[in-house]
Amino acid sequence: MNFIDGFVDWYKRRVALATGDIRKYVVAEKRIGLALALTVAAIPVATLLYMVTKELLIVLIASVALLGAPWLLLLDVELSARELGRGLEEEMPFLLVMAAGVASTGLELVEAVKNAVGGRAFKAFKALSERFYALSQLLGASEALRLLTRIVSGRVRMLIAEYSSSLSSGTALSWLRDRASDLVKTAGVEFERHMSMLIMVATTVSMVFSVMPSILASIGILYSVRIGEFSAPEVPGYLSGLPVALAVIAAVLCIALPGYPLPARVVIERKRLSMYRALFAAGTLALAAPLAPLAIAQNTEVFTALAKAGSIVAIVLGAPSFAETLKALLLPLDDIVEGMANHVRVYRSMLLYRSEKLESLLRRGSRPWLAEYLGEAVSFFRLVGDVNPSVFETFATFVLEMQRCKKRALLYMITMVATVPIAPVLGVVALKLGQEVGVSTLPVLLGYTSALCYGYIASKVATGRNVSSMLPGIATLIYTSML
Repeated sequence: MNFIDGFVDWYKRRVALATGDIRKYVVAEKRIGLALALTVAAIPVATLLYMVTKELLIVLIASVALLGAPWLLLLDVELSARELGRGLEEEMPFLLVMAAGVASTGLELVEAVKNAVGGRAFKAFKALSERFYALSQLLGASEALRLLTRIVSGRVRMLIAEYSSSLSSGTALSWLRDRASDLVKTAGVEFERHMSMLIMVATTVSMVFSVMPSILASIGILYSVRIGEFSAPEVPGYLSGLPVALAVIAAVLCIALPGYPLPARVVIERKRLSMYRALFAAGTLALAAPLAPLAIAQNTEVFTALAKAGSIVAIVLGAPSFAETLKALLLPLDDIVEGMANHVRVYRSMLLYRSEKLESLLRRGSRPWLAEYLGEAVSFFRLVGDVNPSVFETFATFVLEMQRCKKRALLYMITMVATVPIAPVLGVVALKLGQEVGVSTLPVLLGYTSALCYGYIASKVATGRNVSSMLPGIATLIYTSML
């Protein structure tokens, strides 16, 4: 019973974090009871069903149908809570540094959390702030913070607990400034480590996939050469299935590879993002369609014609999203931050501050997350009133350090994008050598698939998103044009 009680208590905390829906919180114990009861009942039901049907597949389908719904509900809550928890971990340093940048009483962090309700930069804290605001209206800020520490975890829980204690002891101002200084250093190190990891991934992908088309095409040639009465050994089964394996690996990598950390991300409006995803799906379909005549009918000429047309379609459909995302990634924000710092030094306030460049960025459909953060920070600084220039330096230094790390990493990403045309060229060179003795369609299929996979992986690593088919379209267009 202790285990079940602990499980119920844990699940209630996850519900409170993930949704905040009081109805789901009330029925949490019943949902767990139903899931456990069905799990226990599934064993004799599955045994009886197998004895009657002798079909293992039917037993598995029935078991999944019986257990799927209740456990999927629990899993959905857990995944939502994990996603929100990761968002809180990423956003907490930025919220705290923003509050510390104008700290004069120590209550600025409470005001910043409340202010996140109407903002767009802090998506995770926006969900949590709505509950905090409602609780603080009833119980006060200190008690609301104490209740929040029961549902959050990790570094966020520690920081909120420390801040709550500092409010009680009257040391909130010094705590806020000290922790902000520490977080500037820690967040800078973590951001640089994350970007270094992306650089390592980009370098590894460039090295491996840039030569893979030529290697795979060469291997395919060895099993497809025909010279007079002599022929190569029969093509192994695993080699025939290699294009499918490559496609699966590329799909997994495009999903699993980490995107940019929060300060380097690009925010795309929901409607525009939906349009880009639809164009991405259409471009992917255009690139995959030519594989059918090559794999089924062994018709290289039809494949080449269709692949060229499909590549052009993919480039046209993927170019807007790729260009807009890359442009947003490369936008410099140093002048905006320095302008804010200069304004604070002169006026000791942000009430009269205006930046046409920042306002223009915030009106764009795709913009850097840091621009959105700066816009929300300006609104918060105006709400607070007076700004201490010496304290504000902490905020300005923090943002400038993020920009410096991002610029260095983006140079490597652009270099990786530049290597995308090299991969298909190497593959075609190997095929041209094989044509002297005659080859089958297997090397052509391997070269096309590997070049296509590299284009998708390079696009994900370079932009941090799966929203463009331009790079794979360029790779396949070069490959098919040189065949």
